[in-house]
Amino acid sequence: MIRRFAPYLSALVCSAALAGTITVGAPVELTGRLALRGNEPFVYAVLYEPTGVWELQGIAIENARQLQGNTVDVKGIVERTGSSGVQLPALLVRKMEVRTVEP
Repeated sequence: MIRRFAPYLSALVCSAALAGTITVGAPVELTGRLALRGNEPFVYAVLYEPTGVWELQGIAIENARQLQGNTVDVKGIVERTGSSGVQLPALLVRKMEVRTVEP
């Protein structure tokens, strides 16, 4: 039974460890899958990466629509940590590169 949940528990521990070390204003590099969340007209870009989901700020929704589903490398500055309640941690994007292109 424990073997079945071990990967989930390790991801949770890593997420908790990472959340404790990131502060607002810190430079961060993340890699993950770009997606859009929300409903029109309140759509925003997010990055699904191994430690959790990040809201991406500072990128145009039109660009995010075109890159949705792709794996991207993102460099930016932490704008909000995930410890503030129901809001996702947020990253102000300074540079984004596409790693893989999905059809």
